[in-house]
Amino acid sequence: MATQADNAEIKGYECKHAIYAPAQDGSKDDLLVIKENIHYTDGNIKPNLRLIKNFKRDFYITREGHRKHKDKKEWEDLSKVQKFTCTQNRMIESIGRALGRPGLRGGMRNICRSPYIYGADISTPAIIKRMFMDKWPNCISNNTVAVLDIETDVVEGHGRPIYVALTYRDKAVLAVTKEFLGTIVNPEEKLHKRFRELLGEYVESRNINLEVLVCDDAGQACFEVIQRAHQWVPDFITLWNMDFDIPRIVKMLEEYGYDPGEVFSDPRVPPEFRFFKYKQGASQKVTASGRIDAVHPADRWHVAECPASFFIIDSMCLYKRIRLAEANEPSYGLDFQLNKHLGLRKLRFEEAEGYSGLAWHEFMQKHYKIEYGIYNLFDCIGVELFDEKVKDLAQTISVQSGHSEYKIFNSQPKRLVDQLHFFCLEKGRVIATCSDEMKDELDQYVIGMNDWIITLPSHLTVDNGLRVINEMPDLATQIRVHVADLDVSAGYPTIQRILNISKETTFRELSRIRGIDEWTQRMAGVNLTASHVNAVEITCDLFKAPTFDTLLDAFEADIEAGLV
Repeated sequence: MATQADNAEIKGYECKHAIYAPAQDGSKDDLLVIKENIHYTDGNIKPNLRLIKNFKRDFYITREGHRKHKDKKEWEDLSKVQKFTCTQNRMIESIGRALGRPGLRGGMRNICRSPYIYGADISTPAIIKRMFMDKWPNCISNNTVAVLDIETDVVEGHGRPIYVALTYRDKAVLAVTKEFLGTIVNPEEKLHKRFRELLGEYVESRNINLEVLVCDDAGQACFEVIQRAHQWVPDFITLWNMDFDIPRIVKMLEEYGYDPGEVFSDPRVPPEFRFFKYKQGASQKVTASGRIDAVHPADRWHVAECPASFFIIDSMCLYKRIRLAEANEPSYGLDFQLNKHLGLRKLRFEEAEGYSGLAWHEFMQKHYKIEYGIYNLFDCIGVELFDEKVKDLAQTISVQSGHSEYKIFNSQPKRLVDQLHFFCLEKGRVIATCSDEMKDELDQYVIGMNDWIITLPSHLTVDNGLRVINEMPDLATQIRVHVADLDVSAGYPTIQRILNISKETTFRELSRIRGIDEWTQRMAGVNLTASHVNAVEITCDLFKAPTFDTLLDAFEADIEAGLV
């Protein structure tokens, strides 16, 4: 990273990301850990870690004279609410006092059942990032990306990491355990030699300086590599399918006496604010019909949180998430994507040509231990090259996230709410809060939210698939051509925008129409958005007007009767 000249002045600051860290010692203190870039007038940039203890944020409570509604509003005029400030860690008790209910207990979602609480959903990292963006809008730079990868034992049966690699631009570190090396003499020298021989073009073009660490155990290997990440201060540490690597790294740290919170947290963060949390993305989803489906690994969104200069993220899941509107690709494996975008493949060796899958790894770990470490390094370098080409981490994620936290990147509704928070403030209003109980007693009387997605039952599918299996020429497969599909494009939130639907514009909500079944009412609710196209159908269904066929029959009858 370039540094400023001695006489250069500071142009401004750029917030790369911020992590909220509540005190782990039982106190009510909290800390904002901000990874920022300092921009200088000479064009240079310097990374920095800013720590803000007990940052105070705003929330709003409806003034006494305006507490006349029982239902939640979407927003409220700033003139009708009173602004309060507090730290995030003291939000619940502060809201209780503001509502005149000191000693209020419960979680935030439970507390926010009150219809008089506003502006409490926005996170402090989103607030601080927006402050940076508003104050220094022209301080923008590409994100810096380091890549982490581990290789685990498949020979001895214990499954512990044997190699741990981290690469970052012109830096690389490779940690290997003594147990795996066995009787190999001068492993550092041999790894350096094979690194230059096998990856010479990348060593030269990227000017890579490799550090080799021979470690007593897998725990030390994981610890040492993450310490290098703290020294290098990248904006992101990324992995390809991190749900394989991160849980194993955490397990090794704990098994060998390391606290993951201490290891992953930046050393500059005070001990009472250090922590590490890992949340796996959902592996199953429930469809509208109640069917439980498995979630593809690339569709999951894992979140690793720690107060550090880097944010840990999964490049595979990010790649899929950014291209969610596109058709699924044949594979989201690293080998496939490297070949697709760069014309590269993962490192291979002639000696192991006859092997694939797990057998390939077993062969390499038994007979080519040094080369296996270089394979580990190229997996990292390959992901760096990949992101330099597609720029998912370098640019896209920051543009699409705006001021929202990266951990909610998989949720467009949450990011939209973050945007709406500041949009409302600009318009003299403040957005309401969500609770764990957003329904009220009248919701049972309106059309439900279920059964809007209709899937044709499999038993109604016509057995007319192509016969394409040579050995079974009479078998109709599920392969078809000339297939059509019909969707309501962008039904939500487009319909709400077209009809200007909100709590503010809704005086009454229709429950039932006497004499009209629920299915017909559902169809009319959708078709009303294009009433000029569906006018006849709506009139016939809801007002029992005669159809065109009925009118035609009556007209022909009148002709026969001589009435016309």
